[in-house]
Amino acid sequence: MKELPRDISGLTAEWLEGALNRSGISVKVESLEQTRVIWGTATKVFITAEYSGKDSHKITSKLCIKGGFDEGARNFNLGAAYELEGNFFRDIAPTLSIPLPRCFSAEVEVDQSILILEDMTERGVYFPEAQEGLGLDMVSKALEVMASWQASAWGTKAPQYDWLPVGCRAVRQALDTLLTDELFFDLTGRDIIPALPERLQDPALVRSAYHQLWADADQAELTLSHGDAHVGQTYIDNQSNPAFLDWQGVCLAPWASDVAYFIGGALSPEVRRENERDLLRHYIDTLASRGGPLLDEEMAWLEYRKHTLHGFVWALTPLNLQPEPVVTELARRYLEVIADHRPETLLT
Repeated sequence: MKELPRDISGLTAEWLEGALNRSGISVKVESLEQTRVIWGTATKVFITAEYSGKDSHKITSKLCIKGGFDEGARNFNLGAAYELEGNFFRDIAPTLSIPLPRCFSAEVEVDQSILILEDMTERGVYFPEAQEGLGLDMVSKALEVMASWQASAWGTKAPQYDWLPVGCRAVRQALDTLLTDELFFDLTGRDIIPALPERLQDPALVRSAYHQLWADADQAELTLSHGDAHVGQTYIDNQSNPAFLDWQGVCLAPWASDVAYFIGGALSPEVRRENERDLLRHYIDTLASRGGPLLDEEMAWLEYRKHTLHGFVWALTPLNLQPEPVVTELARRYLEVIADHRPETLLT
């Protein structure tokens, strides 16, 4: 196989035909037009193509090609994230009974992957803005999806795949940089970030809490984790069912990592406070019903509280990675979660 394209100019009819044929879809690509590009951590290139050949009925004319095509984004050492998402769609996604974008091809090499996905806008999918949050019913349904994938991999002792890490390494490496004294004060001191709880104004304490959280997590019972399951990674299908996108942080981690991070950012602080214990019970019940263990509620509550620390990253998120309205609102929600649960007191 030739080296994967690193620029959108390489996404030609010849390339598409080769990728589809390598994935077992025998077609000739008669034409290809790039219709829209969304630049980001990973770039999404929307195309319209015409095919001939015996498998042309197996592929949609409108596609989304996702990969690392922005050299500016590559300066953040995102190659490993591209590889993770490609490996996820190639190896794990076909084994899961959860809603996911239809993937026609997933090819991976060092520091790059290219996914050929359906264009979900063609089937009426809605992508909520992160700062909007989700309604309580939608959060409950999303936790059912989360419980399903976690139950399927519960108790994994070691990675089944040599590419699947324990813990989200990219997030850990980024936080070790962002939590240096200089960056910590610059980023948390921005006008767009709410005032930190007093104890969390000490970067050494926050670093210590994170390192203890990671050390505990690496020794805990593990399951499949999205790795970055905030509200901005969700979509709602035309049957009003939520699902999760962007599996660039996929890893093995404790269940509470995804659950606490998702709940904390998806709801307003007022709604969360009134409902988070009930939502946790719903997750526990669903996990057991899907083949996972029946967690002890009080122990689960303690783990949930510890893992609320994950949301602190939004107080440190640079604006070249996320838009200002998203950073401001999610930092507000997560800092209120942390003020309520004080995870640093459970970890230091």
